[in-house]
Amino acid sequence: METNRIRDLVEGCNNLIVKWGNLKRKEGVLIVTDTKVDRQLITAMESVCRLEGANVNTLIMDPPDLPHQEPPDCVSAAMTKVNLVVMCVSLLTAHNVATLKACQAGARFLGVGPSLEAMASPGAKFPADIIFDISCRIESLWRKGKTIRVTCERGTDLSAGINPEHVTEGTCGPLGTRLTEGRPRRGRIGFWEGGFGTVGTWPEWSTEGVVYFDAMQGFSGRLRTPLKVTVKKGKVENIEGASEQVEYFHSIVRRFGPDAAHIGEIMIGLNPKADVDVGLQDPSHLYAHRAAGTMHIAFGNSIDDFITVRPGIHLDNLIIKPTVTIDGAICVKNGRLVVLDDPEIQQKIRDVGINFT
Repeated sequence: METNRIRDLVEGCNNLIVKWGNLKRKEGVLIVTDTKVDRQLITAMESVCRLEGANVNTLIMDPPDLPHQEPPDCVSAAMTKVNLVVMCVSLLTAHNVATLKACQAGARFLGVGPSLEAMASPGAKFPADIIFDISCRIESLWRKGKTIRVTCERGTDLSAGINPEHVTEGTCGPLGTRLTEGRPRRGRIGFWEGGFGTVGTWPEWSTEGVVYFDAMQGFSGRLRTPLKVTVKKGKVENIEGASEQVEYFHSIVRRFGPDAAHIGEIMIGLNPKADVDVGLQDPSHLYAHRAAGTMHIAFGNSIDDFITVRPGIHLDNLIIKPTVTIDGAICVKNGRLVVLDDPEIQQKIRDVGINFT
């Protein structure tokens, strides 16, 4: 790997582990990975941990076959014994009971995508303090709202209620600095690939309407036929699209039960340097979900602090250019995160020498 690429990779890992993961000297770190993840990525993360004076151990497990399934018992137990867990596996494994128990034990948790290229990307190096600022502003808008509505040019028209207790910012500050008493995961958990930056909510069982998805987790790239999903009382009632995607959804419900059709998450991306199309090359889509102005909506496990609905699967699906309103106030307009037009945010971006429009 050329020198500049190594520097970019280490800078991305430092932004992840030190600036957002909030790693301190002599803390214990557990990196969990699998045999499909490039060893260079794990080595870079190990090096950053050691340079900070942390005690780091790496555990390699078999690759999961679906996202967010429970890891082996030995992995789950080890996750409760450290200060920081970095879960970097080929399919994201985080919205599960093992992560909940680790957070209840006091660990901070980072779910990290497996792409070496994404870790060295401009999104991965985007300044943490600017993402924190953007996240705080969006979080405040969502927590004050009662209803979220999502539309798009394809015909999406979806609405859901907002309970402020279920608004999950994840990126308002370094992990461990915005803890909420009685909420085991609040301020302790976050997700990363090619950078970070999301705000979302668990809509309980209130989601109603129709949504057209441009991408479905488990399938690379944009869907040739958009996936049309009809939702009633918080659960998928009907799904239309290419036979492969439709059958995949039904197979998930057969395997994990009816709550696998529950709408467990409505979330937008905040990172202005994350590249959607690059992110969609990987079937996990984690990088694409960080991109500012995108929206992903999940079937299955809920993202509240206690994972109240937990069928054992969490399947994300992406809308690339949504319009999102909170009580009528525009948050995203046709894929454009409106807070990025705020002069103060734009000045902060220019001050760090980043070319942004």
